[in-house]
Amino acid sequence: MAGPGRPVGRAEVEAPARATQSLARGLAVLDAFKQGADDMGITEIARTTGLKVSTVHRIVRTLVTCGYVEQNSFNDRYRLGVSAVLLGEIAGRHSGLNRAVPELEALRDRTGEAVNLGVRDGTQAVVLVRIECKNPLRFEQPAGSRIPLQVSAMGKTLLAFGPEDLVTALGSLPAPRRFTERTRIKRADILKDLQVTKERGYGLNDEERDLGVRSIGAPIRDRDGIAYAAISLQGPTVRITAERIEELASDVKKTADTVSGVLRARHSETRHSKNADLPVSLRG
Repeated sequence: MAGPGRPVGRAEVEAPARATQSLARGLAVLDAFKQGADDMGITEIARTTGLKVSTVHRIVRTLVTCGYVEQNSFNDRYRLGVSAVLLGEIAGRHSGLNRAVPELEALRDRTGEAVNLGVRDGTQAVVLVRIECKNPLRFEQPAGSRIPLQVSAMGKTLLAFGPEDLVTALGSLPAPRRFTERTRIKRADILKDLQVTKERGYGLNDEERDLGVRSIGAPIRDRDGIAYAAISLQGPTVRITAERIEELASDVKKTADTVSGVLRARHSETRHSKNADLPVSLRG
């Protein structure tokens, strides 16, 4: 152990670094499951993370022991375990997203279409809450789904109303991929689309990711007006017709504004409750 006047040994310096590296690798393995696959094999995880197969195998066995990963007995592949599920549920409660559900359900009931709430994760929009529609003709996009930002109504909204200017936000995205004939692949066209999104107050995915599907997104903003999440209404073009877009967009924007207020109030309550016993000078 290092003390005054004694040089710190190399092993003492390297030990924390190795521990940090091991933690980073373990988190990278867990992150691999965020891609949406129901289960993954060791080789697939190694390919996704860029780690050696032997390293992945060792990490996975540790995660299995701790309950964060479990092995599927039918195919010997791996999936997230109970500990990961519990952490996700706790995080969801602490975030206050459950308070948004009644407003999202009301939007679904008024429009008859599915509603999502999601956030940005790198170059993708991730669905955190899904309120399914009751119509038999619908597009499945469960919680956990990930969609490239530029072909998602939520994603466009998060880019247009996020903390970065549009040119910077666009520069952080990978080269566009064509999903349908309506997908914009020229950066100038994507930038123009984001500018329009910001001007009119909502994002529109008009069959750019999947033919026959339209979605309309609006921002959930913090007190500074910056979007940290977004909601979207999604459905088939036979119901979300071009003539209905403005009407539905107005409802989506109003709902997003309401949810923004609800979540800000919740965060304020949490902040005050945590600081209630502190001197005024120390409260956040």
